Amino acid sequence: MKKLILGLLILMTSQKVIADDHHNHHQDPPSVHGMVLFGEEETYLSHLPMFHNPHNYQSILKVELNQKLKKAYLESKKGEELFTIVPESFVLPEMISNPKPFMATLVKGHFERGGTPIGKGVIKIKQVLFHKKLKKEGQKPFNYQGILIGTKAEAYYLHSIVSVPDFDQISKVKLDKFSGNIFKKIEANGFTHLSLHFSPNEKPLDENEKYFYVPETPRRAPSELEVLDILYLEFGDLSF
Repeated sequence: MKKLILGLLILMTSQKVIADDHHNHHQDPPSVHGMVLFGEEETYLSHLPMFHNPHNYQSILKVELNQKLKKAYLESKKGEELFTIVPESFVLPEMISNPKPFMATLVKGHFERGGTPIGKGVIKIKQVLFHKKLKKEGQKPFNYQGILIGTKAEAYYLHSIVSVPDFDQISKVKLDKFSGNIFKKIEANGFTHLSLHFSPNEKPLDENEKYFYVPETPRRAPSELEVLDILYLEFGDLSF
């Protein structure tokens, strides 16, 4: 009898956990999740985050644009200009866990700040590179922490968002010849975390500046990361 009661309690507890997980997963309402579009060899999306529901996520995706949208993007792209997208409404965590093609309007500039719509088409998620739910409270690191994606020929470095107040920054970067196995890690995992030494976390990176990191190689000597372009920098949306 005791075993039967214990079994029922375990079953009820398991069902409650599953129900709670299901509730937590679907508590976000459908919404329009604006994103920055960048990249040439590969194209990427970075969700424009805030610290309030349903936009409290830092998400980085590798995507494929349909032919019409890709043509509009490449023909309008002159250097490292800002492009954003306005996708159809969806629940972001559901899209992350079960990716599916979606319609989006491509905007040259920021879609909420005077940008110009230049095309509309289908975007397919090829790979979810990084996804994290943001919390208002958290312990910030001393050194600048970022998420490195891409390839040795075309790499991007995105600031790791931790807690209020914070900032969103996307930089096109170049790593020196001592980058070691970093890009093998990215190829295997989609991204890697990278910490910059002697660079405070609360200060954005500057264009055309060089910063230092220590690669995971036997050499273990400081190596250089050069910022080629700043693609996006935002404080206001992450200030509250």
